[in-house]
Amino acid sequence: MKKGASGEDLRGYVDKLNAFYPDRSIQLNTTNFQSIEHVAIEELEDTIKISYPINVEKTCIACHTKNKLGDQKGTIEYTYPIKDVFFSLQDVISLVALFAVTGFLVIFIIVFMYIHRLVAKPLSDLQLVMDKVSNHNDLSIIANPSPIQELEAIRIAFNRMSQKLSNSFTEVLSASETDELTGLRNRRNFEKKIEHALIECQSTQENMALVMLDLNRFKPINDSYGHQVGDNALKHFARILEKSFRKNDFIFRTGGDEFILILPNISASDVTRVLNNLSTHLSHSPIQISDEKQLTLSCSMGFAIYPLDATTAEALQESADKMMYVEKKKSHAREELNT
Repeated sequence: MKKGASGEDLRGYVDKLNAFYPDRSIQLNTTNFQSIEHVAIEELEDTIKISYPINVEKTCIACHTKNKLGDQKGTIEYTYPIKDVFFSLQDVISLVALFAVTGFLVIFIIVFMYIHRLVAKPLSDLQLVMDKVSNHNDLSIIANPSPIQELEAIRIAFNRMSQKLSNSFTEVLSASETDELTGLRNRRNFEKKIEHALIECQSTQENMALVMLDLNRFKPINDSYGHQVGDNALKHFARILEKSFRKNDFIFRTGGDEFILILPNISASDVTRVLNNLSTHLSHSPIQISDEKQLTLSCSMGFAIYPLDATTAEALQESADKMMYVEKKKSHAREELNT
């Protein structure tokens, strides 16, 4: 026959529990106990008592033949301090607070990264572009697109302003290096170009000719026909120069009726040939002063070859100027004989 636990067994279990949990009280009451139907919880001054009913089960009837199934034979009372409950609640609250702080930090980081990607990074990129433009004077640098409408409007406005400044700078630079009357390069442009040309010749080991031209009797033209005719004569001469030389040759008006040419990769014999052709072109291309009057231009010419005659800009100009001076004296002598 199967039996349930005896009273002695139950007391042994209770004693073991009390030994294992010394700060708590577990009692087995089989006499003078309060009858309860279900588990009862009672809050005392500083403790909580939980009472469990001990009811007769099928295994109990084998020994307790006079009892009926479900009769109460006693109670087990479990008492423990209220502070243990409070500590547990504190742990729960701390855990909830920890999760809340962690969640807030995660959300903050996500929002920060999102704002940084949408706002801070485009602003940083725009500032970087502005710094590059300022430090390198390069107005061709443009800012990248932004997904935010306001920043994109700022970017477009900045790029538009940068483009306008670039165009204005190019126009100013071109005007500062261009002769206003003839449209040819001016002396400032020549001084920059001659240095670059000499460096290139040193690198390629090629010849270069520097040619100096001076219109003959230009002052009498101004005095006799007026400055308007003189200006037209200079512009006419500039157009003939552009037609008489190669596209890779450089033509400069350096002041008044003075012109300088840089002819890359050319020999002395070729320079002489093209200058003779220029004289011929001038003689066949008179300038029309009035219905009855035409004016034929002529010029004195001198040239120097790099590196045969000189190797510096100053020395090349000096050598070419001496040759031109000799040619000018010859031209004046011819004019005096003809008169």
